[in-house]
Amino acid sequence: MTINTPAPGLRRGKSVATTAPGATHRRRGFSAIDMTVALLMMGLLAATAIPSYREQVHKGRRIDAIAALSALQLAQERHRSTAPRYADDPAQLGRSAWSDNGHYTLSILGASGTGYTLVATAQPGSSQAHDGPCVQMAVSVQSGLTVLLAADASGALTEDRPRQCWPH
Repeated sequence: MTINTPAPGLRRGKSVATTAPGATHRRRGFSAIDMTVALLMMGLLAATAIPSYREQVHKGRRIDAIAALSALQLAQERHRSTAPRYADDPAQLGRSAWSDNGHYTLSILGASGTGYTLVATAQPGSSQAHDGPCVQMAVSVQSGLTVLLAADASGALTEDRPRQCWPH
């Protein structure tokens, strides 16, 4: 007759897999709590990183507007050197009504013999259309004085917002 006796150091009803004398094996894998903590941390990272990423994308795409307005301003000055007044339309300057990367439409307001305002407006429906006060950026030249403008909350161009939109 044999009697089942547990191995030394083990209590009846508890089993532990051993690979070597005195070594125990632990279960491998993640518990539900581990997974919840990992998902929570990923969510927090995404919640902070995505808005920051979007802001950097908007900021980078503003360069498209700045480059287009600068090129249009140079074309206006070249045009005025041979004409009695500034041009009313980018086409008169041999320029497209779109920025090079297509994020902005370009227009000329109030052209006269002494000045003009160049406006870059973010394309409706594009991600750039959600760029807050920088949806519209402008350069106004009047009697040789150049002023950088950006839209305020009502959409009117103002000198109060350019620091946020224009690099300094």
